Amino acid sequence: MDDDDKKLYVGSEIGKLRRVLLHRPGLELSRLTIDNKDELLFDDILWVEEAQKEHDAFADLLRDNGVEVVYFRNCLAHILKEDEIRKNLLEEALALEALDHQLKDALAQAFYDMPPADLSEVLIAGLTALEAKELVGNIKSLCLLTSERTDFLIKPLPNILFQRDPFSFVKDGVIISVMRFEARRKEPLYAKYIFNHHPYFSGLKIIYGEETANIHPYFIEGGDILVLSDEVVAIGISQRTTAGAIQVVGRKLARELGIKKLLAVDIPKKRVYMHLDTVFTMVDRNCFVIYPGIRGSVRLWEI
Repeated sequence: MDDDDKKLYVGSEIGKLRRVLLHRPGLELSRLTIDNKDELLFDDILWVEEAQKEHDAFADLLRDNGVEVVYFRNCLAHILKEDEIRKNLLEEALALEALDHQLKDALAQAFYDMPPADLSEVLIAGLTALEAKELVGNIKSLCLLTSERTDFLIKPLPNILFQRDPFSFVKDGVIISVMRFEARRKEPLYAKYIFNHHPYFSGLKIIYGEETANIHPYFIEGGDILVLSDEVVAIGISQRTTAGAIQVVGRKLARELGIKKLLAVDIPKKRVYMHLDTVFTMVDRNCFVIYPGIRGSVRLWEI
């Protein structure tokens, strides 16, 4: 945030942090099983209660150092109070689940009548067939009839824990990610609605991710974006961010935010490397931590 007017502003990876957007681990992580963890991009099943304790300690440490902690779930619940926003968001979110019309319409009506906090929880934690039946009854839905009790009709978002990935703030703008894997496609959708309608983010420029052309296969994820200074941004060409998307985003960063130099960093396209911030981290002026395994394989272009 800017010193003078307290508007949102991210000019580096190492500046003073004043406000942070977090997601506290919740029910969505309890949805992980041996059978679905790979599809949901997890290598193992987490101990949710312990993860919550660690998260709370982290959040308390931030507050103790003067940082305002804002929660993604609460921001989503806040905007869902508005009927028109709720209607539009539900329409887009349910369209991603391949439900039949009977079930989609019944769920939309049930969700429309839910308290905002409860709906926010469902949109993040997902909904099983059994839970759907409790909401809508035994309607004539082929999706419902053919689903097992524990099948997800609305898929959970356990990766929403990683708040750096579905968006990235650069100066007074934000890049909304186009996620590489199906399991994470809804996270940027919710973020788009929050950034457009929550008062915390008034005046924020959406640089990429809102136009209809900003979709598959132009993948870009926030974990590949590093703000090195007011004028220099590094973006990784990775398993999850494509070179074409970097060229498109780079032009927008130059035109709309005055970014002078873009460093395109080509890293191995493997899960173990994943994002640029997995293997390369700015920790001080002219000081970086680097994973030794990429030393011989990184290529760099200055744009």
